[in-house]
Amino acid sequence: LHHADVLEWLRVKAIKRADIVILDPPRTGCGPAVVKAIVKLRPRVIVYVACDPAPLARDLAAFAEHGWKVDEIIGLDMFPMTQHLECVVRLTRHESAAEPTQNSTRHN
Repeated sequence: LHHADVLEWLRVKAIKRADIVILDPPRTGCGPAVVKAIVKLRPRVIVYVACDPAPLARDLAAFAEHGWKVDEIIGLDMFPMTQHLECVVRLTRHESAAEPTQNSTRHN
């Protein structure tokens, strides 16, 4: 578990791979640089926690451009009697974007 500026942390730790990435960015979202850095880690699953739908939509579109799809979105009313809603999104790679398995063969 790590809590830090994600781009700085990835640079300092020289992280090359992650199995699962859990994001809880600020209200402004994570942005294209963070999306690109996370995609490079080749996780199996990305869990994105969001409190603003506009940046969430922007970031999900960026992940989709890199071959990721939304599997599930859950809305959580963490602040009853307000307009605020937290969303938890699970993303996985499209089958065509996934890494080849040992059993897969390549045809040229």
